[in-house]
Amino acid sequence: MSPKTGQDSVVEMKSRIVAAGLGLLVAACSPGSPEAEPRIAILTSEGVVQVIDITGAASEAPVSAAVDARLPIQPTPGPGGRLIWVDQAAATPTVALFSDGATISVGTPFPPFYFSWSPDGNKVAMLGNGTDGVTGAIYELATEQFVDLGSATPFFFDWAPDGSSLIAHLEGVETHVIDVATGQRSLALSDSQGFAAPQYLPDGRVITVRATTGSTAAVMLGHRFDVQLAQAEANELIVTDLDEGTTRVLTRVSERTAFAAAGDRVAFVTGAADGALLLGGLELVDLEGSGRTPITEDEVLSFEWSPDGSSLLYFTLDRENATVTPNVWDGSTSTSYEAHRPTELVASQYLPFADQYARSQTGWSADGSAFTYAERTEDGSMIVIQVLDGDAARPVAGLMSVWMR
Repeated sequence: MSPKTGQDSVVEMKSRIVAAGLGLLVAACSPGSPEAEPRIAILTSEGVVQVIDITGAASEAPVSAAVDARLPIQPTPGPGGRLIWVDQAAATPTVALFSDGATISVGTPFPPFYFSWSPDGNKVAMLGNGTDGVTGAIYELATEQFVDLGSATPFFFDWAPDGSSLIAHLEGVETHVIDVATGQRSLALSDSQGFAAPQYLPDGRVITVRATTGSTAAVMLGHRFDVQLAQAEANELIVTDLDEGTTRVLTRVSERTAFAAAGDRVAFVTGAADGALLLGGLELVDLEGSGRTPITEDEVLSFEWSPDGSSLLYFTLDRENATVTPNVWDGSTSTSYEAHRPTELVASQYLPFADQYARSQTGWSADGSAFTYAERTEDGSMIVIQVLDGDAARPVAGLMSVWMR
């Protein structure tokens, strides 16, 4: 799927704020505690980073200067209400970092285009365009120092639960453990092909895909995702205990696979790539590898678990109408919500890397009672807040949205 033009089909959306539904969401949070209020980081149509509450009212901070919203700005929330984004107004590569009620500017060793916070919120990993390809670095807030992670194209990763290391899928063929204190890499798995982002489990095991025949190579160039596919007859979705050196095959998968685990379940989409996107039916397998459960046969663009792992949010593509439909599977049945057209920013910068973004940010509210996304309309773009048991609210215009942590 790629961004559509005004000639494509447009689905008319009603703009409604449903006070009752939003009231339920507010009531779910602790009264009198500002940290508990539901807040959403958005990028406005003018390229301003803003934090809003669920009614659309601006929060206390942060607010950036208006910039070219077509370029990567990437507002990314971290634990404790922290937020980082690219500061385009600076003359040299710079990020803006909001923490403890203040926003500071930090010069970076390269122009970043992706961020991921450590579990404790004291470090932030970033990727950007370096002289040798996609380059990584970690910034530590306490010391104000960077650790060089080297270069690899592509470069996908996830944080270890204790924040001491990254599991990184590099060059499309190998998986490494990277020490975040030193940037030192250790080869963990070879023949790691046919997927993008690996995932650490809470117990320290990792999920990847192993190529058994054929090969799949993926190249991440800046903000494009070019995929060159050879025949791959039977790859394997695997979970590995790196300390014990043991691997369990969960199921066989196709040329390219995206996955996300929660509890003892792994959701995955497997198939062939359609340009920059992986499209296919959504399935589940448990960590014992005891069988596959289909969720939908529709073409799924992206998916992510709710914070407690009880529900699965997934977006399906309607090619005929050029729309995307959000759905929530609650463990037994799926509920479909209003179809929409994603903003060009979401379609070009986020959807091609949906599994990597699922490692670092979420559209879910903390209590799992609502989710947010951005849609294109006839008049521009809107931020949508969908309460699971209510209707959709569109409190403010914007190009992308993500829930604060």
